Amino acid sequence: MARILVIDDDHLMREFFHDLLEREGFEITEAFDGEEGVQSYFANPADLVITDILMPENEGLEIIRELLAISQG
Repeated sequence: MARILVIDDDHLMREFFHDLLEREGFEITEAFDGEEGVQSYFANPADLVITDILMPENEGLEIIRELLAISQG
């Protein structure tokens, strides 16, 4: 089963993606900001990351760069 990490500061968006993707059989992990998302990915890498681009602390593109660095070792 594929794991998907959803990173978004908006609770309703996280809930939307969680419900939609879980119904399709995916394992979903949620994070409310970039820092939590990176920690979650580091602890249990996801097959796919869905992230909001505009968030208060870390923007989505910054998060993507960090996750690429982690996954490339």
